[in-house]
Amino acid sequence: MSTSTLREHSRHQVHTECVLRARKDDRLIADRTLDVSWSGIRVRSLVGARVGERVRISLRIPDSITWLDAEGEVTRVCEGRREGEDGATLGVRVKRMDGMHRLLLATVIRHYPLVPAERGEERNYARVVQRIADGT
Repeated sequence: MSTSTLREHSRHQVHTECVLRARKDDRLIADRTLDVSWSGIRVRSLVGARVGERVRISLRIPDSITWLDAEGEVTRVCEGRREGEDGATLGVRVKRMDGMHRLLLATVIRHYPLVPAERGEERNYARVVQRIADGT
């Protein structure tokens, strides 16, 4: 099983404007997407956020004047300390979005490249143990 099959939906490299605001205090959390899927987005973080924080999302369809609105929840906070990362990012699961808007988003993003796996392929530890036992 590859890493991409572990995800619920494929992520695509879609860099577009967005407005991500905390529902609780309306602070601006992010203004640009890094990648988008049918069920979530990854954004460059402007300020700190915490896992479980509920957010309002406005996302511009790339190369258009159309904006889509949704509600979501921060599911991942990456501090941006790994080599090659350029600042903190947030993973946000889209919890509520109009069905036609979600279909439009899915139709548009499928034309963008898939996000490559960052961690490499899944390890098969049983195969490694077997190779050690076989002495190969």
